[in-house]
Amino acid sequence: MVKNMKYTKAKLPDICTIKTGKHDANHANKEGKYRFYTCSNQYSMCDTYSFTGESVIVPGNGDIGLVFYYDGEFDAYQRTYVLSDIKILPKYLFYHLQLYWRNFNDQKKFGSTVKYVRMSNFTNYEISYPSIEEQQRIVAKIEELFSDLDNAVETLNATKAQLKVYKQAVLKNAFDGKLTNNGDPEIKELASFIEHPRYGTSKKCDYQNDIEAYTEVYRIPNIDASTGTLDRSDLKYAKFDENEIEKLSLKYGDILIIRSNGSPSIVGTAAMVREQDVSGLFAGYLIRIRISDHEKLSPKYLLRYLSSYDVRRYIENVSKSTSGVNNVNAQEIKKIKVPYFKKEIQDQIIYAIDSRLSAYENIEKTVNDALQQASAMRQSILKQAFEGRLL
Repeated sequence: MVKNMKYTKAKLPDICTIKTGKHDANHANKEGKYRFYTCSNQYSMCDTYSFTGESVIVPGNGDIGLVFYYDGEFDAYQRTYVLSDIKILPKYLFYHLQLYWRNFNDQKKFGSTVKYVRMSNFTNYEISYPSIEEQQRIVAKIEELFSDLDNAVETLNATKAQLKVYKQAVLKNAFDGKLTNNGDPEIKELASFIEHPRYGTSKKCDYQNDIEAYTEVYRIPNIDASTGTLDRSDLKYAKFDENEIEKLSLKYGDILIIRSNGSPSIVGTAAMVREQDVSGLFAGYLIRIRISDHEKLSPKYLLRYLSSYDVRRYIENVSKSTSGVNNVNAQEIKKIKVPYFKKEIQDQIIYAIDSRLSAYENIEKTVNDALQQASAMRQSILKQAFEGRLL
């Protein structure tokens, strides 16, 4: 806040009307005329509208940090909150929530393992705001800086898209047998190569000081999509009995797949368990794939194939939901069609892919790091704006 500037404090219900949508997920129609906001990170379309004018839209589950602004006619899913009839500058409220909403909700205690927003979250949210003229100045400065940042992000995303096209071209040629001139593969269901997929634990995990008494648990943040490995830098722990440890244990070559997420593009993301990872167990939003015989199907071969266009398209289609929580289950995983070659040819294909994608993956990491920095910069701009350090 700026010293000597007069601020008014209010709870959200005092400065806007808060309602939820009335429709279920089946209300979406991709041919519809109006936006249909759900708990997903992207809006759908539908044939009706229940809201109009400047509004701030907040998903009630899925990724509870998401906040949207829209000025027009739209409709909303029944677990999505719409803030309308806003008495302050709507975009001021929008940017304020973009900065503080996720952290505000992360501090709350939720009644289940699935986080969701209640009306009380809004009732308890307090906002301080200056005069309408100062609000306009703050919003104008934010959008000026965001415009430059958005241009940089657009360039980075274009580079990332080009890299993705190259990667998928390499993978397609590899699994068609063209990269190594091995002819057409035999197509088999993944079920013929694996044990029954196992879901992870729903037990609450946390950071622990007495690590010897606990077992580490891999979660969604530990799945590093860029390398296909487990990132052990942010581990949580829980206590398990011998039976639980036996069921959820990991072996070299096991593959952990994200089975549930607010973003369809993240569902199906996979990482392979290395020797240094086998001491851990895995959480409920992950599913374990264990190959029965590594001499028949190489874990590295399968890991690469899971990131191919054909598998990504299949998983996104079967998991996509307008409710904001997208899921792929064990039966759907087992039905993945695998292009099968003999083991020695699989090894040739892995080598051919790795040799062609090593440079690509280094560039991709650089781009992803830059995008993360841009996201952090966006939050920094908002923070400085609301602390009065940009004006």
